[in-house]
Amino acid sequence: MKAGKYVPLLLAAVVIFTGCGSRQKENYKEAELNLEKGHYEEALEGFQQAVSDDVNIMESWRGEGIALLKLNRYEEAIEAFETALAQDEGGKGIRRDIWLYKATAECKNGDPQTALESVQAATELEGDEQ
Repeated sequence: MKAGKYVPLLLAAVVIFTGCGSRQKENYKEAELNLEKGHYEEALEGFQQAVSDDVNIMESWRGEGIALLKLNRYEEAIEAFETALAQDEGGKGIRRDIWLYKATAECKNGDPQTALESVQAATELEGDEQ
């Protein structure tokens, strides 16, 4: 009998916690859409929230970096790309992509030598499309 009293509480907890994860992923997808539409401030906020929510960490840092790059905030973009690359996830394809975005930010920030080093790091990852 006592176990029956806890079933509704357990179900409510499951709904609440799974619903939150779903909402967090929706926020990430909304940030991606804002980035595609050129709404960079909104995209930045969305990716920052995704990082806080621990959703698609590498991709969220990448998205934050791209938004910052588009907003001409190059030093912050470089930091975001470096943080993305420090993650223990993602295949060589996304890592190559991040290195190339980082190189773009470095070049626009007036550091062509470091940009060249980033391009070289990206080319070392050539051939693997993961």
